Amino acid sequence: MDFDLNVALNDCPAYLCALESCPQAAASAPPPTLKPASGGPASPPANRPTTYRDLPLELIQQIGDYVPIQDVSNFSAVDRRTYHAMHSRRLVYRYWQQASQAVSLASVNQLLNEMDGTLVDPGQRVAPLGALCQRLEALPYHERGEAFKRVYAAAQRIPKDGVQIQKALLLHSLRSFHWNHREELFDFAYAMAERRAPEQDNVWTELANSLVFLLFGSPGFAERYQALVARLASLRVSEQAKLIPVLCRHMLGFDRRGDRLRGLYAVLRRHTLQLPRSIQGASLGMLASAIWVLPEMDRLTEYTQLRDVMLSLPDEELTIALCYFSKGWAELPREHLAYGLQILEPALLRLLPAQRAQSVLDELENIMNSYQ
Repeated sequence: MDFDLNVALNDCPAYLCALESCPQAAASAPPPTLKPASGGPASPPANRPTTYRDLPLELIQQIGDYVPIQDVSNFSAVDRRTYHAMHSRRLVYRYWQQASQAVSLASVNQLLNEMDGTLVDPGQRVAPLGALCQRLEALPYHERGEAFKRVYAAAQRIPKDGVQIQKALLLHSLRSFHWNHREELFDFAYAMAERRAPEQDNVWTELANSLVFLLFGSPGFAERYQALVARLASLRVSEQAKLIPVLCRHMLGFDRRGDRLRGLYAVLRRHTLQLPRSIQGASLGMLASAIWVLPEMDRLTEYTQLRDVMLSLPDEELTIALCYFSKGWAELPREHLAYGLQILEPALLRLLPAQRAQSVLDELENIMNSYQ
């Protein structure tokens, strides 16, 4: 898998100063160091600057918290004081190594149980759980589902970074399961998302994105899609602004016949128009690209109305909306394509010259595609 949660969550190079200024010894044993008679770090003379060796243990521990997990062993070998200051971090490093070598559900369960008994700070579980995410596909096929649930539930108990692990599992691991298992794990993740407090970050957008791993057109897909649409009313507007464009895109997973799609479109349209202008661009643009769900006689009217709303957006949101607006060209009646370009002209004139040229090319490309 390409996703590396450790790199994403540990990107501070503060420890490099220590690595560059201090010689490294073997990591298997505490390295020797000279200590003053008092047993504490020597106070630097007034005529020389403070060096790494003069730092208090508390500060070394804080630096160690930013060390990428794969470099903990090397950093611990800087000197004896660093070795002891990194005691907790070295324990996390050992669990990370075990997670990177997990080959069965039993090894996953053993590691998670051991961490629950020894790691006091929930944040210390982030690196090992990130490694387990990347090992799921190495487990026997029939054990992956239960391992997914255990890792996902363990991430739920991490207040800050646990949701990032859950997002990674949904976007990078769910696809490795059979269709039937995907529905079961989707429902498991949905139930866990319902337990998060409204003010907490959540995985609703990632759940919507993972709909592509379900069978398009199936009753299971439709049921879970509609559950996410119904969830919109309870979400913060910032979450709605992220979720609506994904839901608009996945309308392609429905059969075009019947009134269900038009009903869903109406709900998404209502929520889109209630969004603040400052975050409305992507939702408005994707809604315009989905006018194919409407009867052909209604599409131009809808497209024009959405265009009028788009012109009221700030320039940045207008640019975002235009990226998707052009995809609605192919759904307009052919006799109205020239008029469609005309009604977008005021929006194009508000863009910077370079952006304007690219947008015009996009519009022309979509016009040509509509004739093919």
